[in-house]
Amino acid sequence: MATAPFYPTTAFSFDSLRVYHTASSRCPSLSIQAFVHALCDLHGVAYDGQQRKAFSSAYDIFVEINRRIDEQLDNVLYIDVAAHYAKACPPCKYKTCGEEKLKFSALFAIDGNESLKRVFRSQADASEDSPPVSTARPDGRACTSRLYIEAEDVNKFKDEVKGRQKAKKAAQKVQRFRSEGKSRTPSLIARTKSPCTDRWTNLAAESKKKMWGVFEETGIFLGACRHGVVMALCDMIRSGELAKYPIAIVNKLIDVFGDNILVGYDIGCGFSSTANNSPLFGPIVRKTGAQFCVNSFHGHAHCRKCQLEWHPTFVEGTGLEDFETCERVFSESNRVAATTRHTSAFHRRQAILRHFERWNNDKYSELSRFICNNYMQALENINTLEETLKEKKAELGIEDDDIFRRWANGERAYLRAMEAAPKLDRLAVQYVKTLQELADAERKAEETRIQWCATSADELRSGEFYGQEASRTRRKETTKKHGYETVITLQRAAADFEAKLGIDERWQPDFEEYQDACRSANELDYHYAVDRLEFLVVSRMFELSKLNRAGTGYKMRKHITKALKSRSKAIRTAVKKYNSAAIRLVPPRPELDIDDVLEYVFIAQFDLLRDSRGNVLQQEWARPAAREATSIYYKLLRSKEEIRRLNIEVRRLSTFIDDSERAMAAAVAWLKIHRPPLADQMQRRLDLHRAVNNKQRVRLAELTGKVDFTGLAGVGKSEADGSSDESSDEGEEVEACIDVLSSIHANQTT
Repeated sequence: MATAPFYPTTAFSFDSLRVYHTASSRCPSLSIQAFVHALCDLHGVAYDGQQRKAFSSAYDIFVEINRRIDEQLDNVLYIDVAAHYAKACPPCKYKTCGEEKLKFSALFAIDGNESLKRVFRSQADASEDSPPVSTARPDGRACTSRLYIEAEDVNKFKDEVKGRQKAKKAAQKVQRFRSEGKSRTPSLIARTKSPCTDRWTNLAAESKKKMWGVFEETGIFLGACRHGVVMALCDMIRSGELAKYPIAIVNKLIDVFGDNILVGYDIGCGFSSTANNSPLFGPIVRKTGAQFCVNSFHGHAHCRKCQLEWHPTFVEGTGLEDFETCERVFSESNRVAATTRHTSAFHRRQAILRHFERWNNDKYSELSRFICNNYMQALENINTLEETLKEKKAELGIEDDDIFRRWANGERAYLRAMEAAPKLDRLAVQYVKTLQELADAERKAEETRIQWCATSADELRSGEFYGQEASRTRRKETTKKHGYETVITLQRAAADFEAKLGIDERWQPDFEEYQDACRSANELDYHYAVDRLEFLVVSRMFELSKLNRAGTGYKMRKHITKALKSRSKAIRTAVKKYNSAAIRLVPPRPELDIDDVLEYVFIAQFDLLRDSRGNVLQQEWARPAAREATSIYYKLLRSKEEIRRLNIEVRRLSTFIDDSERAMAAAVAWLKIHRPPLADQMQRRLDLHRAVNNKQRVRLAELTGKVDFTGLAGVGKSEADGSSDESSDEGEEVEACIDVLSSIHANQTT
């Protein structure tokens, strides 16, 4: 491969280019510079930097040649976009005749990631007030793909949330995704303010604003199916996770996969309102029946009310899907960042597409493993949970499974009622606390005055007294002075509160208003103690997760381990403060044991602790045994749903494997006649496809041969081919495929 169109002086073998292309797709951190260094070492040539530029030019041509070949092969095989996506993930898209209809046609996860940033090259001496001027060399090359959503298509949705804010600004105050304004801070839109809004709002830190000024692309936002295949992605440009990015991704998923999809997002509870209230996107969501939920792991950091409505455990039709697929995708794609931080926009996208094309190919080869593993997990869950649920029902003295649904509905109703409960008068609480501080200051000032008066005047006048007790005397005088100043300051503060509250007569401890405010103060102290304890427990959860995550270095592990030790001590202190606040309530709340708190995995219990009224513990569903049984019941339901979905996916994958191989064989035969140069490339693709499929067939045969398998074994009939499951002679099918390909080619040429 020459490195220049005219009079080239340097060339690289196709084998070298192919080795780098394959190696860099497997090891994204392998840069062109490192590879060319290795080539120079192998050939005994001194590296001077020009070889890297030459190799980069040759590699760009190599990639473009391969892209065009793949595009032509795809045009022969796939007549539309839907067929292309069916090839990417058959269990999600390749529907067969007579299959059971599920509540959700496909399950997806979406999320953003800020690792794949690209530095914006600008003048170093540019003024802070003026917009930065790019110094990057213009590059008109485009790196396109079906996966990528272009910025123009994303920006169609940039004003959706902004327009809704203007229309409803006077009607309600909402948290919002700010459309690329000064703060550039993403947050949620919700019909009513939810605790989840504050939990998952990225704060507008100055460091974030400066970061968005340094980088042109600040990351990527993508959507992947439950099998890990990336279906759509877009660049986040000079911003964080604005609303337009998830809207654009979900819009693409709906366009490709049609009605009744379910999308998991770490802020799915708030994003559902964002999507449905969007003037442009909302009608699409409602028409197609698209729904949203939160991720399984992230969902446990949402409030309990949110979990009961949005967590996959309580959403019918989710099966065992955790919707954390994007986290697994990003754990691999983060490695691409090492070579793309300072590249051009073209080369950055080239590297990203190279990585995700390899990723999707790997996910296809692992489809059967995914299905088999999930099937075994679901069967094990069913066998274990059914026995456990029987024991729990006997322990609770219940027989009807509907009681678990009633308990969940009762908890939802209770948590909604908590939101509507009257709010505490914080101003009155502050007033009473000021009065208490004033009474305490007056008492101390009086004690100091009494001690001062107890010393006789003659003693005070004598020089001997001051000589012997000078230090003690100065302390008494200072204490007396400060005591009087504190009393005066608190009296002024109390007078200010009385003016704001319209109080004519200062409250006394025997006043009813005073006692009500004291109870409110105890409740506030209790809530603060619960919030602090929850914060520490959630932090501990995330640190434990990070400690066991692949890619966490030794120093970071030591740092996290040290933080966990400190966190445990802080939790012990927080538990003591909680218990102290709990016993001051009327009626007193039960105390917590430190060992139980350290074992907390989920935080749903904190929402019950926040209710300072003691009657919640009298509810049936609030009993620990009942809550555990309810959780087991819903997990059992989700496991059975998983089996039903997997039975369909087994049939779809088996059918696609056979159909795709026949289609490729027909394409090879057709290309040998009409386009011989492409026939060899299609044959290579077919050989690799068969090698992968043979391993998939073995796994699927092992699964369908098990006694516990309840689906249909064997190959079905694609919905696109007709409604009959009867198979015809393979030779006749190949001839039919050739005829179809010929007609498609004729249409394309005309």
